[in-house]
Amino acid sequence: MAFVFLIAVFLMFTNVFGAEDSDSVAVYSDTTGTDLSETGVSGEGLPEEESQIQPPRKAGEMNWWDVHPSSSLSIRKEKDVTNWETRINLSKRLNERITLRLDTSVHTRENSTLNRSDSDDATTADLKYRFNDDISFGITYNAVVSARRFGLHGGSPADRRKKESFRVSSDFNRALTDAVDVRVRIVAGSTKNFSSRVRNNGISQDFSASVSYAPNDVLSASLAYNGKRLLLDSEIDSSGVTLFSSHDRTFNQGLSFGSTYRAAPGITISFDASRRDYRKQHPDPKKNAQETEAGSGRSASVTSSFKMVKRFSWDLSVGFDESRRTYELNTARNSFIRSSQLRGSAKLLPWAGATINLGGERKITRSEYQTEDTGDDIHKSLTFKLTQSLGNKANLSLTALSDLVSISYDDKEANPKDRDRQSNRVSMDIDYQPLKNISTKLAGEYSVEQSVYIKATSSANNRTARKYRVSGSYKITTFRNVKIVQSYDISAIYTFYHFAESKNTLVRNSNVKSRLSFPVTSRLKINLSHTYKFQDQGNYAERNGAGYYDPSTETESHSLNLGINYKIFKKLNLVVRQGYFLQRSWRYRDGNKQLDYETTTSEIMGRVAFNYEIGSRTKVSLTVDQNLKEGKRVNEAFKNYRNIEFEVSHVF
Repeated sequence: MAFVFLIAVFLMFTNVFGAEDSDSVAVYSDTTGTDLSETGVSGEGLPEEESQIQPPRKAGEMNWWDVHPSSSLSIRKEKDVTNWETRINLSKRLNERITLRLDTSVHTRENSTLNRSDSDDATTADLKYRFNDDISFGITYNAVVSARRFGLHGGSPADRRKKESFRVSSDFNRALTDAVDVRVRIVAGSTKNFSSRVRNNGISQDFSASVSYAPNDVLSASLAYNGKRLLLDSEIDSSGVTLFSSHDRTFNQGLSFGSTYRAAPGITISFDASRRDYRKQHPDPKKNAQETEAGSGRSASVTSSFKMVKRFSWDLSVGFDESRRTYELNTARNSFIRSSQLRGSAKLLPWAGATINLGGERKITRSEYQTEDTGDDIHKSLTFKLTQSLGNKANLSLTALSDLVSISYDDKEANPKDRDRQSNRVSMDIDYQPLKNISTKLAGEYSVEQSVYIKATSSANNRTARKYRVSGSYKITTFRNVKIVQSYDISAIYTFYHFAESKNTLVRNSNVKSRLSFPVTSRLKINLSHTYKFQDQGNYAERNGAGYYDPSTETESHSLNLGINYKIFKKLNLVVRQGYFLQRSWRYRDGNKQLDYETTTSEIMGRVAFNYEIGSRTKVSLTVDQNLKEGKRVNEAFKNYRNIEFEVSHVF
């Protein structure tokens, strides 16, 4: 905190004594150079000396106290947890080159059940200096002090931690020519973390640079490099005796290139390539030695886009990516992954109101490990989507998807899980609005997923799953803006095991949601909603063309909610909500349906929200919730609790 105030005092004196060499600036930067003719304000009717635009004050004439920090206080109580937070923020442009930002906050979290409090004191100071149009410098300081106390009223902290970081940055941005831009950023910083048992110190260095080239509208290219180095020394002790010390060294770097070429009207070709490397040294406590981890990766892709006719366009992309990771001590973790990909898509406008989208992808991945998981993964997919407008009142959407995944391992004996998984899905959606105040939706879906294991030892997992789903909804807006909404959703999933029929299952789900919204007056609004859910599942078999279903469990639930929202006046709002929940579950034993359990829960919640503004700089808000819950499965802490949230903010 002392560091922040020292920076603030230093900048105030810098602003006062260094202003003679700076250009004229206004007291508030957002009003500097405002032309009265643009605002529609003229000088007619004013004395001659007042009708003239007054020149802005020199920066040297600015008072150091001409700043407007903002502060806020918030208190939030949720059940047995209370949060307190105070914050002060200051953002000031001292002159045309120097900008200062200060932020400090204190956050306390008290838990009455655990008789424990946690606090975080955070401070951030950020100073930016613009040397000219191309070069700028920045200094950032951040500190966080955390403490945990047992006992809500005082007591020495059982655990105290402090984290500090200091960072200096420099940016260079310049357009060398109309076609070439250069950007360079250099950052260096240090970090310190202290607690009762752990201490670490570190420094970091970052460097990034990029060059972009765009001589015309046809060709553009960019080259970028970024690197980061981190040195961190840590120590863990107990009662002054060092138990463990480590020295971490990390270096990351990456180089990327991108280019776009417009070969002809409607034809664009893009090329992207990148290379990345990293090296990390850290201790291995198990082997009591320094581990060295290294990795590298590279990728490249070429994408072509064609749109030479009005109703047809398509894209084609081909690329590859590979990454390698090695360890000097734990060589069993070494890995190498390579993938290649071919992807294409097309868009067609065949007739009025219709759009067809086609897509396809083929991806091959080779994964090499020091275990039996080494193998290949082949993924293929095709998609089709038709969207058709049926006049001004209806829209139709038809989607088809086919997906195939093949997984194979090199060591068939150690890993006999080679398998193929194929899924096909077809869905249809219809939106229909017969009248302005009535809208409806209807959807249907059918999908099949097959999993086939190649080895006989895993063939018991071979299965086929079929899913049927139908859903619909409607929305009606009647007189006085009364809204009625209802939705339905019904689905059934059949799973058949090819060599283990006893595991065949059928799961059925049904959902019905209803909602009524009724604005009684401009201030009073009533909402009523009900949700019904049903699910049953059990064994299913097909013999001689007939299906046999043997249910095992069945569950249904009802949820009813009534909400009242009343705006007493502009600044005060009252909300009351009452809910009732009922759930029943049955089990089938020897073909007989028996009640397993029944649970009911009732809840009532009341909320008062108050928001008030005092002038244009002060805001006050208060929200109080009172909750009452009753039920067999309701935890004692949730039966009766109150939430309170208070916040006040002021701009000085």
